[in-house]
Amino acid sequence: MGIRDLWNILEQVKQETSLADFRGKKLAVDFSSWFVKCEATPYTNRSIFYRIVDLMSNGITPVFVFDGPKSPEFKARKRGESYFRATSQWKELLNEMGFPTLYADGEAEKACAQLNSSKIHLYELSAIEEKIGIGQKEMIAAAILIGCDYHKGVESVGREEFKDLLKELRNNEVPDIIDRMRGWRNNPEILSIIEEEKKLNTDNKKKSAHCSRCGHLGTLPRHSKNGCSHCNTPKECNEKTEDSGMAPCSCEFHALERKKKPFLTELKVRKAALCQPCFPDEKDEEIIFEFMSKDESASNCIDLMLKTANYQNVIEKLTEQFGVIADDTKNFFPALVKMVLYGQVRDLAITPVELLRKCKKDGEPCYLIKFKQFEFDAINTENVYKIKVLQSVIDSKFPELTPKDESKAKKDQGQTQAQAATSKERKRGKNDDSRQSKINNFFSSKKNKPNRKASDNTEDLQSLKTE
Repeated sequence: MGIRDLWNILEQVKQETSLADFRGKKLAVDFSSWFVKCEATPYTNRSIFYRIVDLMSNGITPVFVFDGPKSPEFKARKRGESYFRATSQWKELLNEMGFPTLYADGEAEKACAQLNSSKIHLYELSAIEEKIGIGQKEMIAAAILIGCDYHKGVESVGREEFKDLLKELRNNEVPDIIDRMRGWRNNPEILSIIEEEKKLNTDNKKKSAHCSRCGHLGTLPRHSKNGCSHCNTPKECNEKTEDSGMAPCSCEFHALERKKKPFLTELKVRKAALCQPCFPDEKDEEIIFEFMSKDESASNCIDLMLKTANYQNVIEKLTEQFGVIADDTKNFFPALVKMVLYGQVRDLAITPVELLRKCKKDGEPCYLIKFKQFEFDAINTENVYKIKVLQSVIDSKFPELTPKDESKAKKDQGQTQAQAATSKERKRGKNDDSRQSKINNFFSSKKNKPNRKASDNTEDLQSLKTE
């Protein structure tokens, strides 16, 4: 649906994550959004192909969501024949590839992951509903009021007005924003406010003077001299504060002001919306119907498991119908190996040939491994695929490939070297102690025998040096 300014509205619940966090999960993909974004590139189909490969390579099962036969007419007119021809071709190819597709009455427009980089912005519906108060109906209201890809919205209503409106409706305990918008022309509570305001303007009544101290009818000098009947004081008046508990002013203007206060934003947005000859108009109702209607009979029979694919046909269609060149389709086969490793495809066998080395991918420890080429792969010429795979996956799937606890061997080797070094130090220390003892004895003997010849002293010193 492409709601204008949606991501700014949801900014406070934005989380940053990566594709790796979706590994092993099924992810709904709004195919129309993919197509529109990739259509802006020189190679639309190649871009879509790479997106699919990227999901598969990260262990994610894509579930592609398309517009169904009940899609609003204005949508079809805007997109045109070329769009539907392209999407129908992709539906056929995705079915051939074995990926689940969902033929919905409309797009699955939910705030989810934007898969455009290694870092992904994630918006959880539970957080959106809890912190911002936006659910399915609020999303539809935003599309109508702020605008979306197929609706220009209401003039002068932007994201700030919409956020204030949601807050006001929650405070007023309005249960259904769609019903509220539909009833704006005839809502008795709002009409009574408008009628009172209109009457005051028609009667040309002017707001009387009010005391700057207590806020009641009258002036400060008059209250200082004669008191205030509302404050019930014979002289002067009470100072108005938030905690004073004073009775509010009973004049018509302040009474209307208090009545309007809970509905200020709604009155503003309502006025802008009802400038249209008919609100909600036919186009608004089409959007409401598209996103509120459910086809239980269709959704209950959808099989979201990957099916056995005719991979030879897949390659032929990629190259012939979609113009994806052979060099690009080479990437499909390694991705297919990863799909088998992650348990997404169960009808294919893979054969590891050799573990080349340890490595990392996006900061995660991996192995670079050679896998035997698929028999139906007539494009690759190396007979093997070199693929980086998470160490944890290989350790569980092919434990015979993993190195024999290198860390433990290095630890043992380090301990042995440390023990040898300690033993050497001890031996050296013992020798040093013995040598020092002999030196001490030598000089001690000199003190006791002062008349020995110099030659004898030289011999004794020489013997110590020899030792």
